[in-house]
Amino acid sequence: MNQTIYARKNLYHLKRRFGVAVDLYHFDSTTLSFPTGRVEVKRSKYHIRKVVIFPISLTRELNVVGMIFRVSPTLQNNENDLQSSIAIVDRRDLPTGFEINPNDYILIKNRDRYAIQKGQITENEFGYLLNIRFLKGAARNAIFDSMAFDLLDLVELNQVGIN
Repeated sequence: MNQTIYARKNLYHLKRRFGVAVDLYHFDSTTLSFPTGRVEVKRSKYHIRKVVIFPISLTRELNVVGMIFRVSPTLQNNENDLQSSIAIVDRRDLPTGFEINPNDYILIKNRDRYAIQKGQITENEFGYLLNIRFLKGAARNAIFDSMAFDLLDLVELNQVGIN
């Protein structure tokens, strides 16, 4: 129990210091319509206020993740992958029963898309450890939330055009 409290406290400090707001896109299901050949993809967007993202060079030099979690040896020995990072997501920021799929991805500030190569639950089950890779030039496929304020602006424009 003390280890879990200690790990949560460290994660909280890391989130305060290095946290970045991200949107995690989770693929719920895909359906294929045989007559039309159209593929419909249903996905959910989860906004996470603080996710700790380490550059891979910092991870190797300081061995930050190695002190907190067990990292696979293939990740530690892969020096050719300069576009990869490690992200730590608090389990409380996601709904209960959430599982990470290899098709999921994250967007940072609706600009940079990172594919989730591998996701695993930490030893004390307080968070997720994600191996992410920056996708240069990839389509963002972002879901933009509409606000009531935006809808009011459109209604006002239509009323002015009618009169």
